Amino acid sequence: MIDVSVIIPMYNASRTIERCINSVIAQTYNGNYEIIVINDGSKDNSLSIVESFIKTSNLSNVKIINKTNGGVSSARNAGLKVANGNWIALLDSDDEWLPDKIAKQMEVLNSRPEIDFLGCNLVNQPTKLLWRFKKRLMPIKLWELFVKFHPQTSTAIFKSSIIKEVGLYNEKMRYAEDGEYWVRICMKKNCWFISEQLVVFDGEKSGFGEGGLSGNLVEMQKGVERILKLAYSQKGINIFQYTLFFIYAKFKYFRRKFIVWEGGGKMVVLQKIWWWFTTQLQRFRFKKIGWNSYIATPIFIYGRNIEISNKVRIFPHSRFETHFVGSIKICENVSIGQNFHITSARQLLEIGAHTTISGNVFITNIDHDYTEIGKHILKQQYIVKETKIGENCFIGYGVAIQAGTILGKQCVIGANSVVRGTFPDYCVIVGVPARIVKRYDAERQGWFKTDEKGVFIS
Repeated sequence: MIDVSVIIPMYNASRTIERCINSVIAQTYNGNYEIIVINDGSKDNSLSIVESFIKTSNLSNVKIINKTNGGVSSARNAGLKVANGNWIALLDSDDEWLPDKIAKQMEVLNSRPEIDFLGCNLVNQPTKLLWRFKKRLMPIKLWELFVKFHPQTSTAIFKSSIIKEVGLYNEKMRYAEDGEYWVRICMKKNCWFISEQLVVFDGEKSGFGEGGLSGNLVEMQKGVERILKLAYSQKGINIFQYTLFFIYAKFKYFRRKFIVWEGGGKMVVLQKIWWWFTTQLQRFRFKKIGWNSYIATPIFIYGRNIEISNKVRIFPHSRFETHFVGSIKICENVSIGQNFHITSARQLLEIGAHTTISGNVFITNIDHDYTEIGKHILKQQYIVKETKIGENCFIGYGVAIQAGTILGKQCVIGANSVVRGTFPDYCVIVGVPARIVKRYDAERQGWFKTDEKGVFIS
């Protein structure tokens, strides 16, 4: 008996197909599985690569179906029709599974037999739906699919009985075909989602506005509208929901048209306008936000005692935390890169005006006591020390600024440095632990090397 049938449609995938199949073979899952590769009329040497791989690896559980090109839905259906497994797992030929993908999903499915369909995360961050995150095993509700399409195809596994009850892919849909199939399944079956990343998405795969099927925004929008009509006609959503989601889909479509140069995939100024607009909707979460500042898609905000001055630009995935009446102030004209994390407790942590902070930077005024044996570190005492970033500083990529750090004006911090201590104006600081290597000498009007105490060497 076959537990899992893996369906892999293939079209001109010579660059990725061997790696893709290898990721299935490398699964830690101990059950029986079959791999069905559907060659959808490839014009490159994809087929010969697969045939050679099967032969050299002596694989008996890999089956090839050859067909004329009919599109991805047609290819998946060809595989679904001959699948013998109790479960169906979909995998695109340019994606890869992490080794424990099937094992972890089957563990959930075996413990929760009521689940018919299970997807997982595509990135190592919680999936955000409007104001909330999916951080654990959670159901997929029909309305959620119209807010954010998830899960991605290569993460999905579902009972083979769904094929008889729901049917196959709609081969007339060349755009948003997965979304249409998910909606049909979700209207009849129990669909769930785990937040863990178990799939590696092909980094060269096109997003919206680029090449590929999903790059055709007009046709993608038509596909979304067709799905909405399907859900309404089958009473999955009511007229109010249909109208609301239709407007929302139109809004997303025009937003994407604005932020993408067609054929180039380059972000333009209107992306930042969109960030500014979404920032205005989040004003209630902050003590103050300057009128011309923006915070692009923060992933976590704890506490409201956060003040953002004018002309502050914060790129995606920032995290702000204030504990025990702590506060954060970011002064005017500060630029902050992606994945910024800042925490403050009991007192003000201030970032001076005109400062530039690169990506993946962490700043805190909190040390966690660790001396009580057997007690969780986060449950132990907070040791709060004054921390301040001066004006016109530059903080390099991956820097960690620890509690008790005072930076003077125009300090430059080298990438990946770990900083603690008091540093004077106009100095260059690098290393782990960080130390001064250069300072500005006003008398000689230049930057000169120093010893680790900041004393000029010559």
